[in-house]
Amino acid sequence: MNKKCYILMNADGPEELASILSAKDVFRAVKFFYDPTLLKLTKDNWFRKIQTLDKGSICILTTHGDFGENGSLQKVLEIKKIAHTHSPATVCGILLNKHLSKMFYKSLGISTPSWYFNDNIYGCKLNKMFSKKFVKKPLLGGSKVGIKKVNNISSGDVDQYIYETYVDGSIQISMSILGSGENALSLAPVIRKRPLFAASKYSISYNKIDQRIIDKCGAWAKKIHISLGCRGVTKTDFLLDKYGEIWAIETDAIPGLSKTNAISISAERSGLSYRELVSKILQDVYVE
Repeated sequence: MNKKCYILMNADGPEELASILSAKDVFRAVKFFYDPTLLKLTKDNWFRKIQTLDKGSICILTTHGDFGENGSLQKVLEIKKIAHTHSPATVCGILLNKHLSKMFYKSLGISTPSWYFNDNIYGCKLNKMFSKKFVKKPLLGGSKVGIKKVNNISSGDVDQYIYETYVDGSIQISMSILGSGENALSLAPVIRKRPLFAASKYSISYNKIDQRIIDKCGAWAKKIHISLGCRGVTKTDFLLDKYGEIWAIETDAIPGLSKTNAISISAERSGLSYRELVSKILQDVYVE
């Protein structure tokens, strides 16, 4: 193909390693379709580097977190009429913001743990909210970055963090959706038993999980993806609590794309090779 292809990665910040691993594996796969160029971006140089790209180029995004996932990078590409993988700027801005994404879940009737943000309570009454333990999460940040379990809410940072009520459960169900609109495909689930604050994790057979629970997670993930206008691929993580209830935790607009990430595992279990996965993401690029 004649179009210039760039693989963009976020080369600094807390999700740097994930971005680099994704970029390396994507680079190997994309060589079958393009002559790709790896472009390392940082918070200090990304805007300047994007200005050098030509209209008509294609950018494959492995820019996890920060400017690479919050809509800033996407908006500049869209203004320059440069095609990029994954979702448009407005969608990325919503999904990286934990408060906005949870508000969107609620608007769709999808269960998500109640939370406290900016001196407001969402999802439950005051007396119930403060009888619980919390998971403190940065408002704008990756799923595993900077989170911790706390017993109280700190009044000094309520506009920078959300305080989510603690879900007593360690089974995480990750559902990946590939494509866009009514043609979007639900990929096979990745189910892991992972205590919230443990570094280790391991997969479990989803034969051990009621199929109705898996189906419900898949339907909810697809509803989020289509309703918000997502493209390329997204991953929504759900927690299954000890009572068998499902809770939507987060949706990644630009999930990890290394061969060991959940997206790649889901694709393989669905009969797609890694190269086919990357090809389908490329077929769904967005240009404004």
